[in-house]
Amino acid sequence: MFPSSLFPDPEEEALAAEADKLLETWNQAGLNDILSATAYNTEADTVITPYADYPASGDPKTTTSSGSIPLTLVPAPLAIPTPTLDPQHLGPVTISPIFGPTSPSTRPPTDMIIVSSDSVVFYTDEYTLFNTSSNRFGGYLPLQARGHDKTIILPEIVAAEVQVILQVVYNAEAPMDMPVGTLIRGIGWLPKYGFEPKTCIKPDTRIFNTLLSYAPLHPLEIYTCAAMHDMEELAVQASPYLLRVEPSEVSEEMSDKMGATYLLRLFSLHLRRKNVLKELLEKVPQLHNVTKDCGFNKQGELRACWNQGVAQLAMALRADTTTTEIRNTMLEATMSLRCSECLRVRDAHLNAILQDWSMASMVVVVYAGL
Repeated sequence: MFPSSLFPDPEEEALAAEADKLLETWNQAGLNDILSATAYNTEADTVITPYADYPASGDPKTTTSSGSIPLTLVPAPLAIPTPTLDPQHLGPVTISPIFGPTSPSTRPPTDMIIVSSDSVVFYTDEYTLFNTSSNRFGGYLPLQARGHDKTIILPEIVAAEVQVILQVVYNAEAPMDMPVGTLIRGIGWLPKYGFEPKTCIKPDTRIFNTLLSYAPLHPLEIYTCAAMHDMEELAVQASPYLLRVEPSEVSEEMSDKMGATYLLRLFSLHLRRKNVLKELLEKVPQLHNVTKDCGFNKQGELRACWNQGVAQLAMALRADTTTTEIRNTMLEATMSLRCSECLRVRDAHLNAILQDWSMASMVVVVYAGL
């Protein structure tokens, strides 16, 4: 660097030295690639025919030279791209902890990046996204750029939702502390990028188990998500947790998202469960043989007390009425009984009811044609 005059200003020299030092730091950190490169794919329609025969990095591929001598070509390791952002999207860049530059052995080598709206970088591979998507990943693929310029920016989607999309595509482990709304919104983006949730999210996938783990605390949200994307397996397995949610608690917005079919299944589940319990409780205990202390007339007291207990339960009948509630209510209603035979008959009858109730179906029924 040459001085601007024969007698340079000390302050100018200090500023120039600081600038040189900062530039050297940027070069070492690779930030110049981010700040200077602006090329990324924005064209939905291309005419490139990609991946005619895509070998994995390091896998040998045999070919033949012009002299018919077999040659073994080993592709060079794929270069890990450096994020290239348009200046208008520039911000503090962070790298996804799950989709970093070093891919696990279960995933193909990374050769492109996706950048979320909040400037989080996800390292992925173009081959997987192109071949598993039904619409070329929303029209972004194949990328015309190569090397460090293989970048897609998704200005509409925040990092947590991009992560959900990629977790579905790669069947990657999902963090358990993600808000349920974020998880559901991420799944909602899948159709836009060519992934059908009902096809991708099956019981043997990690994201299915993650969704199901939220069902105990957020049953209505998970069931609604399953209904929106017609994921029957998830709806069935999440439905037992809906028993404590009264149909009156379903908002108009949620009912619109569920659609008529899944809303009917939810209402039918509650109605069916209540009817089963009513039928069980309507059966009165049988009379026992007449004894010296308890004749037929005396045994009428057992049935009267039993009916009183049934009336108490009927006033607060719910689809998720527990066996403990039933037992306590019926024992309290018949506590005045003194005949040992009446108590024996009561206990046998009550135990049979509790067993049948515990075995009653607690899941929505998938009707043919619905």
